[in-house]
Amino acid sequence: MNEMDDAATASRIEAALRDTNGVATLFATGGVVAQATEAGARLIGLRGAGAPLVRVGRDGDDLVVEASIGVGVGASTSETARAAYDAVRRATADDKVRIRLTVVHVDASPTP
Repeated sequence: MNEMDDAATASRIEAALRDTNGVATLFATGGVVAQATEAGARLIGLRGAGAPLVRVGRDGDDLVVEASIGVGVGASTSETARAAYDAVRRATADDKVRIRLTVVHVDASPTP
């Protein structure tokens, strides 16, 4: 798999996650350093603003997927996480996929 394939796979997974019932938003994956590096790459034009928030890579024969989702108010976090996991599995159609899914419950902000 090359970078073009990775980007296409990441975009396909991101679309599947955005279509998953209960997913309110997606967040950038990785730690503080990874997110700072990503922000810098976007600022200098190495990565477009529309680049996928989902990370895809390879570890030997395994496809490795990292995604961070926000679960909306009123949605079951556990059901949404399971549905998101299933969406990634369907989007990859890869028997050797390792999925790292970070789930955050997103509360609605009160409007003044």
